[in-house]
Amino acid sequence: MLDEARLRKSLEQYAAQRVISPVNAVAAFDAETETFSYTPEQDGVRINIDKLMQDVKAVLTSGENAVVQVTGETAPADITVSDLKKNTVLVSTFETTAAYNPNRNVNISLITAAVSGTEIRPGETLSINGLAGQRTTEKGYLPASAISDGILVDEVGGGICQLAGTLYNAALLADLEIVERYRHTWPSDYLPIGQDSTLAWDTKDLKIRNPKDYSVFISARFQDQKVTVKIYGQPLPEGVTIKVQNNIVKEYPPGKTEVRYTSNLPAGKTQTVRKPHKGYKVEVYRIYCKNGVETDREKVSTDNYPALNKIVLKGRSSSQDK
Repeated sequence: MLDEARLRKSLEQYAAQRVISPVNAVAAFDAETETFSYTPEQDGVRINIDKLMQDVKAVLTSGENAVVQVTGETAPADITVSDLKKNTVLVSTFETTAAYNPNRNVNISLITAAVSGTEIRPGETLSINGLAGQRTTEKGYLPASAISDGILVDEVGGGICQLAGTLYNAALLADLEIVERYRHTWPSDYLPIGQDSTLAWDTKDLKIRNPKDYSVFISARFQDQKVTVKIYGQPLPEGVTIKVQNNIVKEYPPGKTEVRYTSNLPAGKTQTVRKPHKGYKVEVYRIYCKNGVETDREKVSTDNYPALNKIVLKGRSSSQDK
């Protein structure tokens, strides 16, 4: 009597102790040169349990003493260098122009360096706040213009949103998933309305998920006041292109100028701390085309930028103090 279930279990244990697992090829990205190097795959060895079971049964049922020859077979790696070379191509590029400001330039350079070279593996989500951490003077960040409570102020790390907005648009063009993104208080000068992305430590983040079968890699550069983000990875299907389109649904006029009195300015002296801004309702779409013909569109966001009145600070006179 042969207990086949028991025999198979014993043979599976035998085979598991002798298996050599295959090793997938690995891609390494050099963000400085924007080139890839590859570690070759290594095939493994496995034992065909069904064949081994058949051979052992044949010996057992024959009633003769015999040696069963166990031979391994190749266990190929799932990912080869050839696979990686086809799926580490340039997928999207997006560029914005930054206004010149020495401190702002330093901040943009630091956040760009923190992001460049990042790999997002399949199914993983990139968090800019998680990657770059809190922007502090200890890390080299400097005070520069940023929006806080609806007005422009000098804030440590001001200007880093330029990189966030550029990366956001490159991710849209690369068909990546946007998990989290926030608009500014008013539209940014360096991007179309509705296509900006703001950051605030621990409260507002840009999170991008990779839904592809292969890793994506990010190159980010800041040179000659240009912020350029390139995304490498699995190419779009043949003939497919993506474009991003914004649609202004409504516009709202700003209100009357607001004057705020302060003792921080000489009497009668004025300082504009916020220009008037129109308000907008904006819809942004990601549009898919096949051979130049639209096949699908996805609404990415609906943003409502509030209309903002002009704010002027005015030095308080001694009579006003009374």
